[in-house]
Amino acid sequence: MQRSWYYSKDRTERQGPVSTDELRELLRRGLLPADALVWREGMSDWTPASEQAELSATASEDIAASATPPPPPTTATSTTPAQPAATPQPPVAGTIPTSFGGWLRFVGIASIVMGTLYCASCFGILWGVLLIIGGVSLLGARTALNNVSEVPPAFIPFLHKLNTFFVVMGVAYILMLAGAALVLIFYGGFMIAALSSLG
Repeated sequence: MQRSWYYSKDRTERQGPVSTDELRELLRRGLLPADALVWREGMSDWTPASEQAELSATASEDIAASATPPPPPTTATSTTPAQPAATPQPPVAGTIPTSFGGWLRFVGIASIVMGTLYCASCFGILWGVLLIIGGVSLLGARTALNNVSEVPPAFIPFLHKLNTFFVVMGVAYILMLAGAALVLIFYGGFMIAALSSLG
C-alpha cells in the first residue's frame, strides 16, 4: 500500500488523501502546479511538491498512512496580520428600577382591599374575587423579585414601562379609595343628619 498524500492548490483548501502515483500523475499532467503544498504522515509541515524527491521518483512506496494532516498554511504574501479570535463577552447586567417593587406591592395590596370591598357588596362578588386573586399574584411576584438583583440589559426598557403601569394603577387606586372614602363620609353625614332630624 502506498503513502497517502494530501495537497492544497490554493493554500487554503485541503484535498486528499491520494496515493503517491495519483499525486505524481496530477503533477505530470499539470493539474497540480509544482508549487502546490503537499503533506503526508511523517512530515512536520506542508511543503511545495517540487521539493519532494519521491514525487518525481518512479518507484512506488509500501508505507501506509492514516494520520490526518494539519490545515494548510495561509498564503505567505498576505500582509494582513492574523487577528486574535474575539472572546464573547457576557452582556452587562442592568438593575431593576428602584420604585418597581414598592409600586408592585402597593397595587397588589390595593387590589386585595378593593376586591374585599367589592365582595362586601352583593353585586360585585365576582369582580372582587378576581381583584383579590390578581392582588395575591402581584404580592407573590414582589416576593419573587427579592431574589433578583440584576437582569439582562434588553429587559430594562420593559421593566421601566411596567413600572409606569404600576405607578398609574397605584395612583388610580389611591383616587378610587379617596373617592370611596368621600362618598362614605358624605352619605354617612347625610344619614346621620337624616336620623337626627327624625329624633
